[in-house]
Amino acid sequence: MFGTVQVGEWAFDVNWGDDRELAAVTLHRLALEQAGKVMTG
Repeated sequence: MFGTVQVGEWAFDVNWGDDRELAAVTLHRLALEQAGKVMTG
């Protein structure tokens, strides 16, 4: 699935072309959480 991802218009998200998308802000937050940089509530 990640092999078909594309950067969205204006580079604010990534999408898979079939109405599946992930905002860049959300992607960044998830990366920080996995790196232990942000505490989850």
